[in-house]
Amino acid sequence: MKKQAILHFCIDILIVTGSFLFIIWLFPATRRFYLPAYQYPFLAFLLMWMLSSLLFGKYRTMAERGVIKMLDIILRANSTILAVIVSMIYFFNRFSYSRKIVFGTFILASILEIIYAYVIHFNRKQSKETDLLTSIPVLSSVIDYTHKEPLELPERKPVSESQQVHQLLEKRYLKSIPGLYPWIEKSLPLHSICKDDTVVLYSHHIYNIAFYESETLEFFINLYEVNDLRHVNNYFRRVWHNLKPGGYYLVCAKTNDVVKQQMKNKLPPGISGIAYLFHFLFHRVMPKIPGFSQLYFGITKGKNRAFSFTEILGRLYYAGFSSVAHAVIGDKQYYLVMKTGKPVEGQTPTYGPIIKLNRVGKEGKPIKVLKMRTMHPYSEFLQDFVYQQNHLQEGGKFKNDFRITTTGKILRKLWLDEIPMVINLIRGDLKIVGVRPISQHYLNLYSQELQQLRKTEKPGLIPPFYADLPKTLEEIETSELRYLKACKQKRIITDLRYFFKAMGNILLNRARSG
Repeated sequence: MKKQAILHFCIDILIVTGSFLFIIWLFPATRRFYLPAYQYPFLAFLLMWMLSSLLFGKYRTMAERGVIKMLDIILRANSTILAVIVSMIYFFNRFSYSRKIVFGTFILASILEIIYAYVIHFNRKQSKETDLLTSIPVLSSVIDYTHKEPLELPERKPVSESQQVHQLLEKRYLKSIPGLYPWIEKSLPLHSICKDDTVVLYSHHIYNIAFYESETLEFFINLYEVNDLRHVNNYFRRVWHNLKPGGYYLVCAKTNDVVKQQMKNKLPPGISGIAYLFHFLFHRVMPKIPGFSQLYFGITKGKNRAFSFTEILGRLYYAGFSSVAHAVIGDKQYYLVMKTGKPVEGQTPTYGPIIKLNRVGKEGKPIKVLKMRTMHPYSEFLQDFVYQQNHLQEGGKFKNDFRITTTGKILRKLWLDEIPMVINLIRGDLKIVGVRPISQHYLNLYSQELQQLRKTEKPGLIPPFYADLPKTLEEIETSELRYLKACKQKRIITDLRYFFKAMGNILLNRARSG
């Protein structure tokens, strides 16, 4: 337990220091003034913070007690710090200190401490494994999925006109949904799909599809919304089992974006936003809170669950499908997918706020890098899809990456998504300055020379990217090659030079995380 308390102490120092530097960073015109002017007051503030935390037993509580006790200690210790700071400003007549700097640092550090306390709590409840010397706050294990194991797809041949499915769909099954059949006709080779191998349902019961033999269907349509399915992954895999290789599946859902737009159309501005917020909290957040999920499913019976466009598409890829087309028609989102590969085995995606990403470390060994979740669940299974659709933008990130959530964009902009990587630093997976830890899929885009050089050094928290600010993949390669070759000559001097140059760009030139 003592080692755990020491770890929490070190992380708390990083939280407070990071909060101060971030608040300073928000004032671009005055950073050159605030950094030198506040360095000694900040050290005094940090000392008081640590002393108060130690006196109240904050770090021992984090190592040993439950979340309620942790929150109680955090609030009491931080309230004491606030009272001392306010008193000192008053009695020593230090009203010249910026309230935004002082109270901004205090508030942000307190919020991050509370988040960290919840992370520790949820990790203890959801996993008995330890990733470090301590109860490391890992709530999700994520693989950087790149390729499904492919299936051999048969060559499609036209069927006789009397056996083609298009008349059945247009005149009977899809007649009541304006716009759906023309979209399907445009997207699929209906002339090669036999009507006897096509099933159209409006049902959420898995037993309605369980009696079909394996690989007997060419086209499966279910007009029932995915939002009302209790075991979505099991249902998708059952459909996959029934379809022939190269078979098609039409999925329909009311995604979050569709629901939001419906509320905007029906309700006055302002009220629609509040209504959607309550909808999201009830149907999306509540089922994921331990202890509330049973209550939620007891009330709703599993109906009207909230899904993002990305999550449903990711679940389909997870089940062995690939996207053919997608469109919003009427008040629903439709997906046309094809059975192209085998379902992913051995990985169970979760919804935790902290994830483990498979990255390539020194000597090419796999490491698991911790980060705050910034993408929708199941996004990792769409990496190839996003790359094929959008390729890379300036800075080497995926262009127009729809997998990133609104909250995720904020976390990335404020650098908060990378806070858990400090644990990787302590564990020895990363160093402070080094090439960015990347996935095997991304590494394969690099030249062979750079791939081999990368194996000679640990990845780092602060990559040379922030020193050189490259824009294209080629410029990123050049930047990393320059850094790695310099490390071979003078590693310590190179790291120091890149560290100060990167920090200058981050603090003074507002270089930001992806």
